Amino acid sequence: MRNSSTWLAFFVFGMFIASFWIVSCENQNEEELFGKTGCDTRDVSWTTDVQPILASRCLHCHYEGTGAIAPFSLQNYEDVLIRVNTGQLDAAINHRSGSPKMPKDGPKLPECELSKINIWILEGAANN
Repeated sequence: MRNSSTWLAFFVFGMFIASFWIVSCENQNEEELFGKTGCDTRDVSWTTDVQPILASRCLHCHYEGTGAIAPFSLQNYEDVLIRVNTGQLDAAINHRSGSPKMPKDGPKLPECELSKINIWILEGAANN
């Protein structure tokens, strides 16, 4: 009899802990639980969003100087603006038909990075 009452006590205690754990997370959203997630495309800017993406994804080929692999630079705002105004940047990163696909021999940029660049272009490609 003592073994069954001990087992029952553990079972009830376990159920209490489990129900408390489930209820304790009930009013929290994903951001509260795991921190900021997703892609923030509000207030996209050259300095904080676009330039760092291009620096990490493009400058290993698109730079000025000896040994440059690409035929033009994307090192600074003025260089990039030329490619924005001709439509080359949009066509290349979005893998549009009839344009070279960038990154060369690779998949498209991650969706968040692509969204930030596209929004920046659509909003006028400001030097901000």
